Parts: sequence; C-alpha cells; structure tokens
Amino acid sequence: MSGHILIVESRTRARLMMTASFEAAHYKVSACADLAVVHGDVRRLKPDVVVLDLAADVDRGLRAIRRVTSARMSPDVIALLAYDDNDLRLAALQAGATDVVCKPFSDNVMQARIRSLLRASDALNELRPDDTALRDHAFAEPTVPFGHRSRIVVLSSRPTALMPALAGLVTKCPSEYEVHHSTADFAGAQDEPPPDLFIIDGIGPMGQPKSAGEVLRLQADLRSRSALRHANQLVILPPDAADLAAMTLDMGADDLVSSRVTRDELSHRIDRLLRHKARSDGLRANIRSGLAAAVKDPLTGLYNRRFALPHMTGLADAGHDSAPFCVMILDIDHFKQINDRFGHATGDQILIDVASRLQAQMRPTDILARIGGEEFLVVMAQTALPAAQAMAERLRQSIFAEPFDGGADQRDGSTVADAFIRVTLSVGVAQSGPDTGKEGGVSDLMSRADAALYRAKAAGRNKVILSPEAA
Repeated sequence: MSGHILIVESRTRARLMMTASFEAAHYKVSACADLAVVHGDVRRLKPDVVVLDLAADVDRGLRAIRRVTSARMSPDVIALLAYDDNDLRLAALQAGATDVVCKPFSDNVMQARIRSLLRASDALNELRPDDTALRDHAFAEPTVPFGHRSRIVVLSSRPTALMPALAGLVTKCPSEYEVHHSTADFAGAQDEPPPDLFIIDGIGPMGQPKSAGEVLRLQADLRSRSALRHANQLVILPPDAADLAAMTLDMGADDLVSSRVTRDELSHRIDRLLRHKARSDGLRANIRSGLAAAVKDPLTGLYNRRFALPHMTGLADAGHDSAPFCVMILDIDHFKQINDRFGHATGDQILIDVASRLQAQMRPTDILARIGGEEFLVVMAQTALPAAQAMAERLRQSIFAEPFDGGADQRDGSTVADAFIRVTLSVGVAQSGPDTGKEGGVSDLMSRADAALYRAKAAGRNKVILSPEAA
C-alpha cells in the first residue's frame, strides 16, 4: 500500500533507521529534524501519516501536534514516547495524535498501524466529493446527527472489568451513547439498529489471553455481516501480544489498546472512533442522497428521464424472445392555464398530486417517471397493447374522476370558495416491436408514443390514443 510518511525525529540515527524501515515497505518517506518547521513541512509535503517523536521536547512536540491536526483534512499523527506514561499518552491523544507508541516499538505493529490508518483514510476520501467546491462545502462533512445515540457493544467474557471506563463515557455524555454487553459472540436483534462500535476483548474470564484464532475469527465474522461491516472495531489485547496486535489491525481493527489502558484513554479513543464513524455515515448518506437525486425528480419524487430511458433500453435489450413492453406518455391538459390562473405554487402542487394518483395505480414492475414540465412516462414490462390501453384508461380516469384542491385565492385577485381544479390527461401509448432492440429502436418507440399523444390532444384532449404502428 503506497503512502507518504513524514518522520519528525531530532536524532539522526533514529531518523535514518525509521526511514530505511518505511522505505523497505515501499512508502514514500520524508524526514524533519526540527519541530519548529513541522507545520510548514506538512503543508508543503502533504503526508498521509506523521510519525513524531516527543522525547526531545514534550511541550513543543504537543504544540506541533495541535497545530498539524487543527487543519481540516489533516494527516494522522503517531506520537512516539521514550517511556510509557499514562498522563503523557493521554496528553498526546488529546492534542490530536491518532495513536501513541512507546519506544522501542515493534516494526510489525508500527507497519500494521500505518496500513490501518491509510486504509481508513482512503475509505473516507472515497466518500468525499471530487469537486473541490462540494468537498469544501459545510455539508460535505456532516457532524453527528442531532439526537443520535451511538451504540457500543462490548464482546467480552469479563464485561465488569471494562465498566469503569464505559460508565465514565456514558456519564460524560449520557444523551449520545448507549452501551450494551454481549458474550464473545454477537447475534443482535433484527429490530435493533446496528452497533456503531464493537469493543472486542482479547482477555479471557480468568485474565488469560485469548487465542489468536478466537480473536481473529470474531473480527472476521463481524466484518462479513452486511449490517455490521461499517461498525468500528476496537480490540483490547495483552501488552506483549505484538504479533496478534499486527494481525488484528490487518484484519480490520480500527483501533487497538493494551489491557492496561486507563479509563480516560479508553474513553478518548472510543469517542474519537464514534465521531469518525458518524462522519463516514454522513458521507455515505450524502452519496446515497446524491445517487437518488440523479435519477429522481425533486418535485414529485418520481423517476426522471435519466433513469427511465436506460430502463427502457434494458427491456429492449432483453432479447427477441421476451414478451413485448409498452410505454405511454401522459400530458396534463391546459396546464399553462392552471399556472396562469392559480400561480406556480398551485401548479407545482397539482403536479405532486397527479404524480401521487398515478403512482397509486402502478404495478410493482411498472416505472413511472416525470420527463418534462407536465409530462409523465409509464413503462410497463411484459405487457401487450390491450393491457396497456386498459391501464392508460384507468390512469386517465383516476385524474378526471375527482378534481384537485387549488386553494381559495386565484392569481387574478378574486376569491372563490372551495376552488377545485378539474384536471385531465391526454395519453399516447406504443408497444415495442422486433426492431426496438436495434439502434434507435427506443427513440422510435418514444416518438410513436409521443405522436399518439399529440393525436389525443388534437382529438379534444382527455383521451387515450394508441400508436397505429403498434396496433
């Protein structure tokens, strides 16, 4: 996995050794010996990960971390400590470091941690818009939704050992987090929302380490379930389990802590993971919303032309042996007069109400789309012309049978009691044929339905006309 690592280390020998180790793993490596220029180097080089040694000057190092991580889209920072100190670890994390590693460290664990950070960063970047203006827009990075309660599931055979830290987290922000305990296996009720975070305890009930196979199988099982694949995983392992630590990170753990972790550090890491999860969920929701907007009409909620035409092409390409399909184009008669008399707001409401009535008549396999101002398209798969004609008559009658509420105030200033608007539809219907699957066949089918629609208009409106070519 490619990535750019910036090493911040004042000692030449240590800097060269880390450079050689990272370059051997095929990373691009830059080095910096002075904390005073770290921020400038980060802005200039744009590394993915900064490995920063706090040993030379703790206070200046913490200030450098704060400055580096204060920028939007900042790199992950791994802080290096000369010795394990709980207060200093927490200070580095609170300053913005993603992880804290004590020297001497395991190269395998360090490499696995960097791979994990790069995967997470790549996954998040894939969810962000490519367009700079959209990416920089305030809504491109959603925050935690108002009223959202993050769900934490603890998978442990000794849950009481973890309760102090979790109780502290819930007490700190009781409206935001829910904590649930489970055994080492997780079933989860179907009516419950999926968890946001799994805490996977690698320590057995008697304090003994669990086997590597047990921990890794549990991780893999959770990742394999579609409803749980986006849930974060925080794994707790014995402090001397370096090989297993590297494997859990490569298996997809989002964070890793020692069983000696303090309550404050665990609480901080959980909070960071949940906020990262909320940000990722928000970006995924933006993508789903954008995809829906690309194929949906924003006013009526129906499909648009961009969706309907490829759908028709797919039916046409299904082959000559498949049943025919029919299309109908429906147009609201005298719609301009409605806008002129009652205003565009009323006209929009008429469009919404017409779409609703039409949609209520559709079969599950039918496609209803708005393809123009007051023009709609219906695509009926595996349907011959007689059935389509009967459906078109039902649609026409559903609109004509009952007037629409146009409100009391007319655009000309006059007021009428219970101003109901009589709306009618003209409909043109065409059936696919042997040539519909050929080049230009779908366009020809649409042209035949459109020509039938104009004949319905010319015949006095509020009529269904069949395309003669399909009759």
